[in-house]
This record gives sequence, C-alpha cells and structure tokens, in this order.
Amino acid sequence: MINKTYFAGNKKQLEYMKYILITITVLISFLVTSITYSQGFSFLNTVTSSSSGYQASIRAVKIDQLGNKYIAGNFDILATIKNTTITGNSRDIFIGKLDPLGNPIWIKTAGGPDSDQAMDIELDNQGGLYVSGLFSSTADFDGNTVTAIQPSANSINMSDNFLVKYDTSGNFQWIKTGATTDNDFNNNVNGYNNNTFNYYGKSKIKFKNGNIYLMASNRVSGSQLGAINSVGRQFDGITLPNTQAPGGGGFYGYKYNNSFILKTDVNGTNSWLTPIYCNTTSDFDALLGLDFEVNSNDHVIAQYYYSSNGCNIGAQSSPTSISSFPTSNTVPRGALMILELDASGFYNNVYKLENALASFNAFFGFGNALNYTSHGLSIDNLDNVYFAFNNYSNGNFNQTIAGINIPENTNTLVKLNPNFIPTNCNLLNTFPSQSKNSFPISTLEIKDNQLIFGGTLDGTINLENNTFSRSDEIIFVNIDTNLNSVTQTLKSFRNKSFKKKGKDNLIRNYGIGAQIIKDLKIKKMILITRTPKKVIGLEGYNIKITKQELI
Repeated sequence: MINKTYFAGNKKQLEYMKYILITITVLISFLVTSITYSQGFSFLNTVTSSSSGYQASIRAVKIDQLGNKYIAGNFDILATIKNTTITGNSRDIFIGKLDPLGNPIWIKTAGGPDSDQAMDIELDNQGGLYVSGLFSSTADFDGNTVTAIQPSANSINMSDNFLVKYDTSGNFQWIKTGATTDNDFNNNVNGYNNNTFNYYGKSKIKFKNGNIYLMASNRVSGSQLGAINSVGRQFDGITLPNTQAPGGGGFYGYKYNNSFILKTDVNGTNSWLTPIYCNTTSDFDALLGLDFEVNSNDHVIAQYYYSSNGCNIGAQSSPTSISSFPTSNTVPRGALMILELDASGFYNNVYKLENALASFNAFFGFGNALNYTSHGLSIDNLDNVYFAFNNYSNGNFNQTIAGINIPENTNTLVKLNPNFIPTNCNLLNTFPSQSKNSFPISTLEIKDNQLIFGGTLDGTINLENNTFSRSDEIIFVNIDTNLNSVTQTLKSFRNKSFKKKGKDNLIRNYGIGAQIIKDLKIKKMILITRTPKKVIGLEGYNIKITKQELI
C-alpha cells in the first residue's frame, strides 16, 4: 500500500482546514471497530494552545502502513498535543509521530525568535519523513541551526524556504534552505490563526521512485521593499533567476513572485532545480505554484498561475518562454497552465487557459485574482491528468474544452490525456462574480478509479442533473474518471441546528471515510450514532457494519 495524504492544508486554511478535518473525523469516528487499532482522526481536535494571540494548528497529516500518523503544524510558545506539552518561541513549528490511537510517540519542535511555519509533510518508503515550510532570521532543527538571508535594504517581513528530513523515529537527517520569499504570518495574527493560505510562501512535497520533489516560491524585489541579494536568490546553493526589472524597481520596487521545483534523492543529493518565473515587463507580476504530481515516467505535472505577461521555464540563460497574450484590460490578466517537466527537469509540454482570471497583485495581496480560485491536480495510473479551475468574468475568455464551451464564472473539471489533449470536461456550476464563487474547489485526488474533489459550498451546484444547495458547508464528491457520473456525495454540516433538530436521520454516505478505513484494512465496523440510520456506500469497499450503538 502506498502512503497517502488524506488532508493537507488548502486555502482559507485553519478555519477551512478545521471543517475539513471535522468532516473526516466525523466520518471515521462513526465507524469505530473493535478488532483493529484505528480511532480515526479525532486526535486532530486535541491540539490546544495557551496563547491568547496565535493559536496552534495542524497543517498536514500523513499515515503509514501501520496506521501511525505523522503531523506537522504551528504553535505559539506553548501547546498540548493530547497528553504531551511542547514549548518554544513565538510562532514555531512542531513535527510529530502519533500511534494509531493518536497517542504521541515523539514530538519535535523547530524554529527561532521570529515567525516559522510548516507547510507540507511527506513519507518515503525507506523510513524517511520530510517537512517543508518557512523560517525567519535563525531557526533550530533538532540542534541544527540555519540562518535566513536578510534583504540588503529596508528589511521587511520575509523568510526563507526549508526542506528538512527526519527518519520516522524522529532523528534529524539533513536540511536544505534558501529562496527568500514573503511570509504573511510574521505580523498577521488573523492570518496565522485562520491558516489563511500563504501563496507567497506556499510549498508542497511529493515522493516518487526514490526521489523527493519540492515545489516552492521565491520573491525578487528592488530596494523600495527590501532588495533580495544574490544569496537570497539561491536554494541549497543553486542559483535562481534574477527577474529584477532594469532601472531599480520604481516606487514599489518591482516585487515579483516566482517559483521553482527541486528534485533530490532521499540522501539529499540534488538532481535538478527548475525555476518557473515571471517576465520583467510589469510591476507586481507573479507566478504561483498551485499543485503538482509526478507521473509514471517521473515527469512533473504542475498547475500554475501566471499573468498575461507570460513566463519562463528553466535557466535564465536559455529558458523556454510561455508567451504573453492579449487582454482588453490595462493591467495584466491571469492564466492557468498545466506544465510538464521531463525526468531531467526540462520543459516538455504545456496546456494553457489564457485570460482565465483577473490579474494577481503581488503587492496588495490576492485581491480579486485567486482568493476564490478553484484549483487542484491529480494523475491516474495511465498518466491522464485531471484538474479543477474556474474562469473569471472576462470578455477575452472564450474557451471550448473537449467540445464544451465554458461560460464565464464557471467551476470546471477537465481531463487531459498524457499528451495534454482534453478528452472530458464537466461544468459544475456558475456564479455571479469571482468574489462570489460559491464552490471554490481546493482539493482533488484520484483514488480507486474515482476522482474525489472537495471545497466549501455556499450556494448551488448541479451534479448529474441533481441540484445541491448548501450554506457554507464542506462538500466532497466522487465522480467517475470520465467526469460523467457522480457516484457519491459527502457533506459536513456547519449549522449546529441541523443536528439539534434531528435532521441527521437522513441516509448517510461515507465514501471517503470508507476509503480511508479500507486502506487501514478494516473490514468490520461498529457504527456509533445518535439515531439509527441507513448507511450506503460501504458495500463496495468490503466493509460491513456489524452493529449500531446509540449514544
């Protein structure tokens, strides 16, 4: 069985993550077995903080073949994880291993005097555990001190990326650092507590065929906002492009956001680093990594946002250029691309959706560009690519995908064959404007020949001619890989009156929880519930409910 991440932080974060985690907790805690070790994800509610300002939060979870849980997150000065108390500085990192019952086996802390945060966690098949994130000034990882590169002028809230490896017993192995970028959480209490997604400093990790892949961001700016010097434009000693505009950067310092993907082996020996970065024709330009996977040929398939100024891929001396495109606006428009890098990190293919979004404003924040953007990417065992997106009201956007015209303001699922030719498309719902996207998709995964996607629904969607209307609730949906037939729909209700009024006598469908339970090799379950109910969606997973116990 391959290790799987069942949840990693996505946009809106802690509040958003909280409800996704509660969804999974509810699903699994309903399915308690007397013959195995699993107690589900209820441990995620046991992380508490005594801080009156910044709160503790779990950012990512990974599960091994024995049901042990590996967690990475953030805390402020003091926190408790079940029965274990940890202490540190303001806004530090914790990394831990919990047994199948959620009891801590070991907990490590990392960080320094300034803001530090974990972003993602990954396991390999050789006893390795990897965590990515950001650190500021100096930080200590199990006795190993690293120092962030400070801007050469007008120091501002900035951090460096890190990729650290421990073994699954908690022993430090190695760390890579660099690529200075923004850290929104340095002085943002609300952002830290709500886990508001830090796209400036976003990073993701994948393991495939003995190698670790890291997607991360870096920033380039002029002296007005704190110049990033040449050392700050390196990750693990590998130089990243300097996209500083000629002339020094104007009033705001030409603040650019770029990205890169690193391939390294489990020993920390780098194979390649490929930068994906902005052209230099516009102030506040940005290129942002949203999601990625690695296919059977060890090719990286990544989803990116870029602006109408275009972007470059590869070394600055001889990059592959993604061309600019016309727009009716006086400011850049945004686009999405699915990018393929070959096994050596070189450009191989691209699928583009130009004029799909409003422009990203790298100085004033996400604004109307990506706050409500649907995104997510996955690959099946035949290397077909699936992704989610939504377009923004824009007269220049006129796309037909797999023979289907995409109206403005529409959440859409797309399937590409391995050559990036669209084969299927499903229009989920339309919405009045970008800021009113009623169902921004934020997670997408292929599992058991099903495409699972989810997000917060605050309005109405139409799935297989069935209309679903919800008010600010997490929805997970299973659809077949031809994007035609919805097989399961799961939802978590935030409205407490729903339970109080006894409305949960509805038929329940526990598809995603069932898939997690199946992976833990549980076959017989006891359902703990407030009221008797009929449950569907378990038989296909060879899971049997032997008894219902009322509480």
